[in-house]
Amino acid sequence: RTCLSVNKALHSSSIDCFVSGTTCVASYIRDDTIYTANVGDSRAVVGRLERGKIKAIELSSDHKPDRPDEQRRIEASGGEVFEDGVWRVYQAGMEIPGLAMARSFGDLCAERVGVTAEPEITTHKITPDDQFCIWASDGVWEFIESQQCCEIVWEMMQKDGAAQAGTYVVKLSVDKWHE
Repeated sequence: RTCLSVNKALHSSSIDCFVSGTTCVASYIRDDTIYTANVGDSRAVVGRLERGKIKAIELSSDHKPDRPDEQRRIEASGGEVFEDGVWRVYQAGMEIPGLAMARSFGDLCAERVGVTAEPEITTHKITPDDQFCIWASDGVWEFIESQQCCEIVWEMMQKDGAAQAGTYVVKLSVDKWHE
């Protein structure tokens, strides 16, 4: 409900959200469970230690337009999904919005073609082998796979701590974006 309420508030906001928006991933930890809500292509990943190696456990799934269930919803709402370098959502017969995700906050012009702010919610039972969690946007995930990111964070945490690991992941993503 919170995600949909936030998106509804954007309709009456002084911020022009007709062709701009954002994604979100958020988690809530209660007892031994992580509850994760995701809108768009931000992602949450747990790093789990298995047989001495770190393994990425994705807590969320990216809402990309070519994901079959997302594409069906968009097409059922009158939208189209095409690949033009990346998969994008369009209004039928038009070149807008050209959105590279199937769910978002804002992007109000895309609502009429099935783009929604309704989150996908997952649960994850925490184990003693779960070492850390990474929450990041596609600014990281476009350039670093979940497994690689967990390996980087695990190695950096051993040497320099979690804060330095996060700083390094951001720097690496920016460097790859510039390439």
